[in-house]
Amino acid sequence: MAKSVKRKKRSVSTLRVVESTVSEQAVQAVRHGALSGWPIIIGWLAMLIFTVHACSHMVAAGDTWVAMACGRHFVNHGVDTIEPFSANSHKAGPTEEEIRTWPDWAQWIAGKVGIKTVKYWHPTGWINQNWLTHVIFYSLVPESSYADGMSFSSNALVYWNFAIYILTVICVYYTGRLLGANPALCAVFSCFAMFIGRSFLDVRPAGFSNMLVAVFLLILVLTTYRNILYIWLIVPLSVFWCNVHGGYIYVFIMLVPFVGLNLLTSISKKRFISIGRKGIYHTMAAGFVAFLATIVFNPFHLTNLTHTFVISFSKHAERWRDIHEWRSAFDWTNRVGTGFPFLVLYILSIGLLILWLFSRFLRPRFLKAPRNELEAQKKLYIKLSTVFGYTASVLVCWVTFVSFSLLGLDAVSFFWCAAFVAIILLSIYKNVHFIYLAVLLTLLAVWSGDVAAGYNGRYFYPFVILPVYVVLHTLASLFSKPAKYKPENIAFVILAALVSIVLMAAIFNPFKFELPLWNVGQFFGLQRIWRPVYERNLGLSYRNLFDVLYMLNMVSIIFWIGFPYLKEILGRARDEANQNHQAETYQLPRIDLVVITIAALTIYMAIRSRRFIPIAGIAACPVAAMFIDQIIRGISASRNFYADNRLKVSPMPRSLQLSFTVAGTLAVLFFGIWWGLRFKRVYLDPWPSDPKLSSVFMRMTASDAKPFYALKFIKDNKLEGKMFNYWTEGGFIAWGQEPDPNTGRTPLQLFMDGRAQAAYNRRAFDIWTHIMSGGLPGSTGYEIMQAAQIRARTTGKKLGQILTPDDYVKLGQSMSDEFEKRNVWVVLMPSAVYNDPDQASSYHTIRGFERNPNWPVVFFNNRQKLFVDIRTPRGKELFDGIFNGKTIYPDDYHKNLISAHSWLRYRPGIEEKKKALDFAIKAFNLNPMPTTILEILLMATNFVELSPGVNKFCLDYFGEFTEKENIWAKQDGYRHKVEAVRLACYHLKKLAQSRGDTTLVNFYAGKENEYLLEMASIHKGKRW
Repeated sequence: MAKSVKRKKRSVSTLRVVESTVSEQAVQAVRHGALSGWPIIIGWLAMLIFTVHACSHMVAAGDTWVAMACGRHFVNHGVDTIEPFSANSHKAGPTEEEIRTWPDWAQWIAGKVGIKTVKYWHPTGWINQNWLTHVIFYSLVPESSYADGMSFSSNALVYWNFAIYILTVICVYYTGRLLGANPALCAVFSCFAMFIGRSFLDVRPAGFSNMLVAVFLLILVLTTYRNILYIWLIVPLSVFWCNVHGGYIYVFIMLVPFVGLNLLTSISKKRFISIGRKGIYHTMAAGFVAFLATIVFNPFHLTNLTHTFVISFSKHAERWRDIHEWRSAFDWTNRVGTGFPFLVLYILSIGLLILWLFSRFLRPRFLKAPRNELEAQKKLYIKLSTVFGYTASVLVCWVTFVSFSLLGLDAVSFFWCAAFVAIILLSIYKNVHFIYLAVLLTLLAVWSGDVAAGYNGRYFYPFVILPVYVVLHTLASLFSKPAKYKPENIAFVILAALVSIVLMAAIFNPFKFELPLWNVGQFFGLQRIWRPVYERNLGLSYRNLFDVLYMLNMVSIIFWIGFPYLKEILGRARDEANQNHQAETYQLPRIDLVVITIAALTIYMAIRSRRFIPIAGIAACPVAAMFIDQIIRGISASRNFYADNRLKVSPMPRSLQLSFTVAGTLAVLFFGIWWGLRFKRVYLDPWPSDPKLSSVFMRMTASDAKPFYALKFIKDNKLEGKMFNYWTEGGFIAWGQEPDPNTGRTPLQLFMDGRAQAAYNRRAFDIWTHIMSGGLPGSTGYEIMQAAQIRARTTGKKLGQILTPDDYVKLGQSMSDEFEKRNVWVVLMPSAVYNDPDQASSYHTIRGFERNPNWPVVFFNNRQKLFVDIRTPRGKELFDGIFNGKTIYPDDYHKNLISAHSWLRYRPGIEEKKKALDFAIKAFNLNPMPTTILEILLMATNFVELSPGVNKFCLDYFGEFTEKENIWAKQDGYRHKVEAVRLACYHLKKLAQSRGDTTLVNFYAGKENEYLLEMASIHKGKRW
């Protein structure tokens, strides 16, 4: 006995968990990882598909057009701080007066070096940190694609978008590989990184920052795992980055923890990965050189740096960050992008960090002790691994349920999820009859839910009992001996699921069944009755959710029946692989505290401001892949030690690798075909939203809403002076004008645009905001809107129910007074403002402005309205030109449309109204649009004499549409024709009602509903 103990002691004493070096940790994973051969081709295809999918999201292009305008100015006139587009922007400087307001030390320096030197090294005025991106944007697009001023046919910027994110996903993948993660895991999480940022990956300068974050992190990992000299790549990176986007400051923010933590971890290289003191010296030197280079090799020099801090930390910074894209990732009311995928990453990151730390405590320790202590360690391992398994199961279930919008984020929902997993595991490991507790859990979970909120979605548990049981039992059987397979157990699980559903329906009736429960058919038409708050902005319906759950249950039953054969095959393959595999002793990876911290800080940035969600995915996904890889390897080695007394990682069986390869292939085919067909339908098939503006770029950036025709009107009529515009359209208005060839100054100066603090101070933005909301504090319009908003909050009524006709008149006059003070004589507003009551104050302000007789509309279409002040000579000339033919319009359609509008409103007499109808019908025949038919219907409503002509027009168009519907459906602009015929049917229905013809009323009402459904289908099918 003593000898056996002694032998055992010797065998145990030979066990050493060898600490790996940095190079060994990374290189071995790269060389010996499963799925690292030809199957990785599937991974690359998946990354390409997910990247193209991520770049295909439709995001309105606010910054794109101002980038084009700025790029044109810089190409033609050089990079300077003289702002050419707006009357309210920063003025170039600094001037002597500005310097006198500086601190004493700054004035002293300015006095010593002279004002010319100060202007060179610290210029003020228009600070465009994205100037090089703007030049690239302008240079990429051929002039022929926009020469006519009414189209934009080039897709060059779309290709640019695809290119930078393909480079991004490559960097994310190789970052994960250098961290030692399995290639398949790296591919999966690279795809996930692209999916997380999808709703933010638009055609804008920030795209460069997203890509360069990935490049920067790859450089840091190369420095750590390959050669410290790679750190010098941050010098050219920073120089390029500081000229294309202001996000370059990320380099210097993250170099602080990179240097500090490497210095800290260099003390204990056995536990932590560190570049050592020599690497720290190189990093500090490279960082210093990069810092100097960003100042020297940038046209704004020191200002490029100080401007970043001004917009981030000045007293007005919070006001600028009040726009939607700067708000929290978890602000679920936010209209910009979605934080839902990021929420999944956030939960997964926290869970994986906990499991990763936990897994490191499961490793066996070097013991010079008798057998009983080894047995004690094994017992402790069994207990800890049980807790680990339960925690991992809860995490997987929680993330899965949240990912499919089945669970809320509250603590109670998490508690029921954890209890549900505990019941499933008890039924697997102890006795299958514990599954009956799931019935009680279902009832208690639904009982605890809010009835008005659809029971918080907790009615889903009965529908997932069987799939969760099968999945967890399968995993437990593969990795744990106590989980024994019994074919009959599935019957008890099915029974528990059925009883849960029946009792839940009988007691709570969450789905509002009207028939007795034995009418089984009603269970097959279920729709979810709860929608989680984190699902906002996605438009998810999950219409077939319960159908999918039923199919999943059927697949689970089939899988359960065939599981013994699958387990036998996998078992033989695993044993064969273990026999043939010459593995080295498992080496516990050292902790890369630096990369974990950088990922955590980037996630925190995204939580604070959702515009950082893409870079949070880029930084965190490789770390998540590393966590999972190290968890699996560590658990495998520990299990093998206690099972076979060898600390080795079990190789992945060939059959399992083949299974993953087949699954990956099917996934690639599924997503590739699905998204490929969707791309074709949305971006290549006929575009129903516009008959001309239909290039891929126009669709992807929603730029058909931009004022192309209004800008043609502005250019053709040579409008000059000051205008008031909607701020997100300012960039396009600047782009659409013909600037002065000598100065680059646009003739019609903007009031405001999307460059925000780069070109404007806070006061300019506040003035714009107040005017759009009724007026500046102290004005009549301001007092009216304030009083109306207070009443709306206290009474629950809408503003439109509170404001009186007299209030609207006063609002219009108040707005006119503000424009008169600022010499504004042109106002251009998008339909999104004056047609959308949800715009609240601005909608009602524009409604009031439309009633001001001094500001008639001289141009409009379905997208824009342009008002002019006829008290000015030029405004009067434009208005009179509508009637005498001197005002120039982009085409005959717009000429006839505005003539119809003007003759109807501003000319007395029935003959003039008939002339207006003739103009309107001509306009409609040239371009069938809902805007035109609304003008026509308005004529019939207000003038009985025009009704016969309007009735005939509607009948003729309905007949024409019925005849040509199939042809028009294959042409661009079809949605407008459908909306027009719906309005015609509405009028014909009203006409039939006045005549008492019930048959025709029902006919046209049916057609109207048919066209409404068709428009909804078009809208849904052409959005991505």
